[in-house]
Amino acid sequence: MPTPPNGLASNSNYFLYSDTPILSFLVNIDVTEDIISDLGFGFQVNCWSPVGPTCQWQQYVLAMSDSNQLEWAVQNWNHDMSVNCVNAGQTPWVPLPKANIIPSGWKLTIALSTNTTPDADVVGVVFVVRDEHGNVLGNTQQDFNNLTKVNGKVRSPVTPGDLAPIRAVQVTLVGPGTFSAGPLEFGSTRLTSGAGTFTYIAETSMTALGTLPAGTTGFNLPQPGSSLATGEAANSSYSVMADSSAQSQTQSFAVLSPPEQVAALDPSGHPHEFVSSDGNAFQQSDILPTGDAVAASGASMSGYQWPETLSKMVVYLDASDHVNELSKSPTSKWEHADLTGITSAPQAAAGSSLSGYSWAVGNSKQVVYLDPSGHVHELFIAHGDKKWGTADLTSLTEATPARGGSPLSGYEWPAGQSKQLVYLDPAGHVHELFIAQGDKNWGTADLSTITAAPPAAAGSSLSGYSWAGGNSKQVVYLDSAGHVHELYVVAGGNWAHTDLTAITGTPPAKAGSPLSGYSWTGGDSKQVVYLDSAGHVHELYVVVGGNWAHGDLTAITGAPPAGGSSRLTGYQWVTGQSKCVSYQGGDDHLHLLRVTPGGNWNHLDLTTATGAPPLAAGSPLSGYGWMADIP
Repeated sequence: MPTPPNGLASNSNYFLYSDTPILSFLVNIDVTEDIISDLGFGFQVNCWSPVGPTCQWQQYVLAMSDSNQLEWAVQNWNHDMSVNCVNAGQTPWVPLPKANIIPSGWKLTIALSTNTTPDADVVGVVFVVRDEHGNVLGNTQQDFNNLTKVNGKVRSPVTPGDLAPIRAVQVTLVGPGTFSAGPLEFGSTRLTSGAGTFTYIAETSMTALGTLPAGTTGFNLPQPGSSLATGEAANSSYSVMADSSAQSQTQSFAVLSPPEQVAALDPSGHPHEFVSSDGNAFQQSDILPTGDAVAASGASMSGYQWPETLSKMVVYLDASDHVNELSKSPTSKWEHADLTGITSAPQAAAGSSLSGYSWAVGNSKQVVYLDPSGHVHELFIAHGDKKWGTADLTSLTEATPARGGSPLSGYEWPAGQSKQLVYLDPAGHVHELFIAQGDKNWGTADLSTITAAPPAAAGSSLSGYSWAGGNSKQVVYLDSAGHVHELYVVAGGNWAHTDLTAITGTPPAKAGSPLSGYSWTGGDSKQVVYLDSAGHVHELYVVVGGNWAHGDLTAITGAPPAGGSSRLTGYQWVTGQSKCVSYQGGDDHLHLLRVTPGGNWNHLDLTTATGAPPLAAGSPLSGYGWMADIP
């Protein structure tokens, strides 16, 4: 069966469907590898009723919420959640060996009982937990006639009118309940290990479908084209199922290990991806589908993740100055789209900078670029929308156009609930275009004028990013003396300026050096990396409450110096608790520098390690984590 539109991961799985009511549905969950998480997790059996009954959505759960006790719960609702048609649960119920773990060998069962007349309503549920030796640790049978419902604040006995049959079922392995742990985005519950199988059994033949068909209903009905059917999430994944109808079917589940990756171009203009899930073994592949447009010589490139769809993407310019996107979900192949062609947006200026990023509170992803007149254009799409939009942000804000060849850096700022981008004007001033959630109009600001900071040098790089630890956003650039300057603002405060080179006494950057600024959750720090005239990679960094410091990462690691036209990318990899810097050596190999909290910087030649072809001269580089927490 083709995979659901949101993939086979987290809160997106197949719907087991029948044209007639599903009788006596049961799922056996066999754990074959310890399931371990940081905040807790649970198995949800979510069910949809046909149109008509008061009860329209049913949920049966075995879970723990950051504890060493397994609990069960039944939450059945009407169309708008105003009536909790069946409300029951028990916590604590079954003790666990350790908090937030279900050991290998355990078997969990959730079985629904249905009546046969007149409507095949679900009238009860059985929860069973067995350990690796087959010992029954918990067994409870709940008859809904003996339970209560909640209407507003009034609790009363369940009546036959509160019951309903089911036509579709979806089983997921996700995070703890949102009411106990707060709203959870994908990755907030991190599973570090886990695997097993779901065995689905019913008296009715069921077919796996990617989306709910007509004739089913419920307040949690997915949006058209979506397979997301519950708010909780985790880095779980599910196997493909057969396109067939049967009373018994099996599906495996496992844990996605959120990888780190670096995107780069080969001499033929093909984007390549270097990927590692454990921080040691890397693999590389040519990610451009056959026959699709290659990147232009010297083109910019930007890689990023979009957690709302569990996807990652790489954007680049082709020889026609069109913006192209490559995208991939955990269970799909790389797919290509010509965003300029799709939107009929103006072509980019030849060699335009390019920046793609996601915006959580806006539920969107976007790409910004420059046209030949220096106008900043945005291509954007919100989760659930079918069409990309386009906007000329320079015209909308009446902002000063960017100077020819200006760098661009777009990013989100959670503390300000905003998205923004920065660029340089002909005078070397740093300009910001921004919009906050709920605002209708973009704003603009000349940050150089506001802070009285010196202008950026001709050919200066630019990097903007947010820092959760400092509750701030910041922009870094180079002046004509090679000094690294930072413009920054704390939520609710005013923009300020610092010459980071002057306060740290570090060597100046070489003329035209690349710059990359980013935050690191594992070290509670923010940092900026650049190149000196000898090709050494330098880092300026500061921890919350501390002072800026400096390190020559090339000297520390003994790594080869960067080549004369090397780009630079710095990023954090949350799963590996590491911060990483990638650059191009004089041998056109891709090199990686990495450190974990309390550890030492180390070096890896990714080209040699993976047998990849050499990089194109001056290849753009973009490193990023995928499907991990985004501070």
